[in-house]
Amino acid sequence: MSGNVVIVILAIAAALSLGFSVAAFVIQLKRNKKADKSPGAQDRDKVKYEPISMPVQQPGYSQQNVQPQQMKHPFEHDDYGEKTQSLWSSSNRPPASGAFGAHMPARNCYKIYINESSPHGEKMYELEVTGDMTVGRAETNGLVISDTTVSGLQCVLSAKPEGLYIENRSGSNITRLNGVALVGTNLLNPNNTISIGKVNLTILDIQKTI
Repeated sequence: MSGNVVIVILAIAAALSLGFSVAAFVIQLKRNKKADKSPGAQDRDKVKYEPISMPVQQPGYSQQNVQPQQMKHPFEHDDYGEKTQSLWSSSNRPPASGAFGAHMPARNCYKIYINESSPHGEKMYELEVTGDMTVGRAETNGLVISDTTVSGLQCVLSAKPEGLYIENRSGSNITRLNGVALVGTNLLNPNNTISIGKVNLTILDIQKTI
């Protein structure tokens, strides 16, 4: 009799345990369904499973084909109003041809024919002077005279609109024009003789080319 009672009690206990397990499973299932119906879960699922739409690159298209916006000149200021014009507008843009030649003063150029005589001999040559030309023994001069009696920088020839001028630049070896020591700038003329140490430069002719 006592054995039957034990069996019945164990059966009841097993049934109650099973019932509690089933009840707990049902409750958890309901909670999961409720969580799945919430807006956050739906958005999360949509992001997770919805494919990402990628733009289709057309053949021949690249980032380099995109034309950048036209850059403004640094002298343009929009803050000054719509009427502000660039300093490089079509009305005052330098001409395309030439290196700003239209805005530069005309150069002066003279062609002179010289007879040079020295202890080393005599020679004739042609010289073109544009702007200023230095004369002396140094190799950096426009006209180099290789004689020890000539200073490194002896004098300067200057082409000006009114003529060709000469100016002494040596303090120890004064340049002479027609036998007279140079003071300031002097105008050169044909048949003038420039004396530098033991070297004489006779101007045979002067022609203005520009």
